[in-house]
Amino acid sequence: MEFYGSIDKFKFEKLSTEEKYNFLIEKNIFVKTKNPIQYEDQFRIFGYDLHEISRIFVNNYKTSKGVFSLNEKIIEVLKNKITEECNQHYERIINYEDLAIQKFYHYPEQEAIRIRDASKSNIVQKLSFQLFRDLMDVDLRDFGLHKNIIEKYIKYDHLFIYDYLMGLNNKSKYCSPTYYTFLHSKLNLSIYYTIYPDSEREIRITLPKKIGLLAKLGLFENHEFKKYLETEQHKLLTYIVGLPLTPANFDSIRRNMAIILKDTTDSGTKYTAYKHVETIVTQILKVPTKKK
Repeated sequence: MEFYGSIDKFKFEKLSTEEKYNFLIEKNIFVKTKNPIQYEDQFRIFGYDLHEISRIFVNNYKTSKGVFSLNEKIIEVLKNKITEECNQHYERIINYEDLAIQKFYHYPEQEAIRIRDASKSNIVQKLSFQLFRDLMDVDLRDFGLHKNIIEKYIKYDHLFIYDYLMGLNNKSKYCSPTYYTFLHSKLNLSIYYTIYPDSEREIRITLPKKIGLLAKLGLFENHEFKKYLETEQHKLLTYIVGLPLTPANFDSIRRNMAIILKDTTDSGTKYTAYKHVETIVTQILKVPTKKK
């Protein structure tokens, strides 16, 4: 079923609220349901307000015939489109990492500090909103977890829903570009605190590098460590690397650990701890000691 551009923007905006809903029902954009969507505040999630026209797409329509909600098939289409865009942004960030590290090593320290402070400011601003608070708690490199979080909130992205149905393409408005700047800022902070490990910080080193370091130092083969159940090992590792003890972080630890132990079918492009096992110790020892 094709919904893209199914609404004439100018004709639709001239309709009354009741006429708009009747039109949406006729077009099968809204369907009768026994389980209407439970909507949450838009600004709290994404950081942008509803405008009068798009507001209609994130409210249920109650009639004497029942309750009508946005068609789940549309939400599924939006999930695929938005997560595809976010995945493209994610790949750009991950592929840029090596070059970004080289740049940081050549920056004067004051320039590195400027980038650090700008990145902190960007993240702090975004942490006012639920989507980014959830993303902050998971590993930068675990797009599988990012995707789960983003999909959770797709049905609330009224701007994307509105533009998609109207056949518009105002990408700068949607959550995917802000997702990109959020990842970029997290990457900058991760690199900065790796190069300047004695700086005051909340991030020292990326999760895959931490797991790679623990593997290199022999923790996974340690007799005492191996006495614990796998789920207990994941919880202990989460605590060791300084992450909140949440199921999402346990899962990220598990996947990075499994790919080192070659006990998984997960993609090595998403769970990259194995890449750091043979290099992380040398990298850390080469980091220059900051002069007082």
